[in-house]
Amino acid sequence: MLNHPSPRPGSEGDVLGRRIAATIIDTVVVFVVYYAGLLALAGVLSRGLGPPLQVINYLFWFVLNVFGFAPILTLHGESWLWFLTAAAVWGGYAAVFETLRGQTIGKAITGIVVIRTDGTPVGPLQATLRNLTRVVDGLLYYFVGLMLLSLSSDRQRLGDRLGGTLVVGVRDRL
Repeated sequence: MLNHPSPRPGSEGDVLGRRIAATIIDTVVVFVVYYAGLLALAGVLSRGLGPPLQVINYLFWFVLNVFGFAPILTLHGESWLWFLTAAAVWGGYAAVFETLRGQTIGKAITGIVVIRTDGTPVGPLQATLRNLTRVVDGLLYYFVGLMLLSLSSDRQRLGDRLGGTLVVGVRDRL
């Protein structure tokens, strides 16, 4: 396991702006990975995916899924496949990085880290539990998550509550 950065317990109330910035950065990272995967799949299965406009359509649905709109716009057809794929890529990315280092790429750039409520590093179970709920927390451009953060004294979204985690600043941030 990689070294986790030194957390600064008690700073969870000071990291909201950095959490938002980290989410935006991670969205870009996940979008690039998802886009590259779709392009690779389109190259291998070009007859099955259709023309490039169809690939663009899938990317459009990915963006809607990341920001929580696709389930509201439609509850049928292919959109559920793309919704589940986007959720799996996003959740898997975050769970793996948070398990290994306590941070996604966005969290590392913004100087925040995920820890357990007792101050110890998160494990695979906590990271997975906190990221399973991104589908709920992410509804309407993370409005649900932001509302839960604002109602919690520890600034926990649903995933943090379920996983028993906090997002705090790091001690050794420059």
